[in-house]
Amino acid sequence: MGKWVRKEAVFWLSPHAIHIIKKEYDWLRRCRMVLGDTYEDIPDRRWLEKRDNLQSVLQRILDVYDLYGWSLSFVLSGPQVLWKICELPAENNEEGREAALWAEPLAGKESDYAFDICRISKKDGQDMYQWILGAYSRFSVEICYKTAHDAGLLIKNIMLLPALISNQYAGTDGTLFLQENKDLHIMEIKNGIVVSYAFQQGAIKSADCTEWFHMTVKESATQNLCQPVWKKKTEQFQRKWHIQGPSFLLGTI
Repeated sequence: MGKWVRKEAVFWLSPHAIHIIKKEYDWLRRCRMVLGDTYEDIPDRRWLEKRDNLQSVLQRILDVYDLYGWSLSFVLSGPQVLWKICELPAENNEEGREAALWAEPLAGKESDYAFDICRISKKDGQDMYQWILGAYSRFSVEICYKTAHDAGLLIKNIMLLPALISNQYAGTDGTLFLQENKDLHIMEIKNGIVVSYAFQQGAIKSADCTEWFHMTVKESATQNLCQPVWKKKTEQFQRKWHIQGPSFLLGTI
């Protein structure tokens, strides 16, 4: 029976820490164990921007959490993330990728980024289409793959934090403020899609150490902050497995 067990781990890479969730499934694809944690023993706050530091930290994570034999997924966030709406004269994905190389913010920097695009709408009366562009530093993506490959591990998924929020949380229009310790991830949501992302390191001057992770939404039509009310799947997951803090965001990947 043991050979049918599937083991999956998800890493959320952020400048302050790595948030981790480990999940085991039986042969019927029933989840039988979940563990979540946050790894903060990273002295260099710019570790995501340095090739050698990134590889050494990921290698350490595999050792500390005994992840050999697990499949891996990565969620990437922080100042290296590019996420915005682009208007492109392209109807299909192949044309869109070609057009994106000549548009901001990739123009002249396409070799520095790994990117993907998704068409969301057409401009009325025009041959222009709106696309979501998501990009991250190419060397960081390559290091994730290399670390997994060197350890004989399979990478299941690499995605950006705004894509994760779009997939799981986008049920209202407004601005999502995701406080991660003293850092702040800010995402604008329109028509259920995250259309912009910004990261502010150290934006929170004092953080309650008992509440490491916090999310609020400012709805478009009001200045009032409120708790998100559209996270049924993750709330159910959180209650069942008692996963707290940032790790519970990773439960449904």
